Amino acid sequence: MELQTRLQANLHNPQYTLNKALEKLNIAMGLYQTMQFEDELYKVRKGAGYIVNFLSSGIAYMNQTYFKKIPDGVGIISIESIPDDFIRLCEAIIKANSSKELKKLCYE
Repeated sequence: MELQTRLQANLHNPQYTLNKALEKLNIAMGLYQTMQFEDELYKVRKGAGYIVNFLSSGIAYMNQTYFKKIPDGVGIISIESIPDDFIRLCEAIIKANSSKELKKLCYE
């Protein structure tokens, strides 16, 4: 119970959640840089999936919440403040058919 109280306190601490969101953003940016050197679709698709996952977690932290499961469309839509076009870009990444297209979408 003490752990749960501590976790809730962390979520209500704006400085803590900002730091966690920035950590997730830095990881996503590192993945994007690495992805630029890949050409095989399956590797780029995997990298894009991880980028979406880390950015979704960062958005959740900025909203002082978290995902109880792996993020999905329903989980992120229920979050209060989402960057413009984030959902559209996530859906476009899922539907992308080429490495070039995935890289372009992840850059946006």
